[in-house]
Amino acid sequence: MISIICCSASKQNIQDLENNISQTIGCQFEFLPFFNQDTRGICSVYNEMLDKAKYSFICLIHDDILFSTQNWGSILTNNFQNFDVLGVAGGKYKTLSPSNWGLTPYFCYNLIQHKKQTKEHLFKEDNSKSSIESVVCLDGVFIASTSEVFKKVKFDSLLFKGFHGYDYDFSIHASQYFRLGVMKNILIEHRSEGRPQKEWIESQFKIAKKWSNVLPLKTKDCQTNQYDYWEMRAIRQTLIRFWKIKYFNKFIILYILKLALSFLKIAPIKAKA
Repeated sequence: MISIICCSASKQNIQDLENNISQTIGCQFEFLPFFNQDTRGICSVYNEMLDKAKYSFICLIHDDILFSTQNWGSILTNNFQNFDVLGVAGGKYKTLSPSNWGLTPYFCYNLIQHKKQTKEHLFKEDNSKSSIESVVCLDGVFIASTSEVFKKVKFDSLLFKGFHGYDYDFSIHASQYFRLGVMKNILIEHRSEGRPQKEWIESQFKIAKKWSNVLPLKTKDCQTNQYDYWEMRAIRQTLIRFWKIKYFNKFIILYILKLALSFLKIAPIKAKA
């Protein structure tokens, strides 16, 4: 019933993940791991493996997760009644300026996150009683959709050749046609932390350039008019990251400074969420 795709350079992670899925999913599935010895970009791998998936429901997952929810397979398929693309972390607002999905207070997540020697259940409470929250941007740790959606929205392997930015790019593209959501009823354990480096910053710059006619983007229920404020926060965050990792890219810096001069004219459109 569900095809599960994973790209990994670790045979042990693949084995651990397959064992965990078989013990928790509670339905028929196929596991399609790609052992990435040649460090192929994840967009290229995903596009190839999506063509091999035989089931109509498909999950794209990182190799460093474990599922904590029992019988999550049937829960996932039921969640597609009102949503088309699902994840466990994402944002209701995505700035034009390079930024992550958690920059603003308008985001959702439900996962157990490992942090150094500890792990913490991260859950963002809200006033909604729904088990799924609408978003415009999903984290790539877990992205699930249908074969029909993946046929319409491909991963951009020409622009994103590494392992960063593919999830935001896919999300923004998908949000133009489909409803995206973060699930509260499926819990995963994420066994590593992301560490944005220069490749991550460069990927966010590519996203800003590619989707400049669409961003900033927000869900219909995202109640904010502080567009200029969040754009400047995003610019500040990017410049701080430059400084922290001792990285200098004059093209990106000139681009975000140009954005800073024009931010008062920015007004977001609404996605189909």
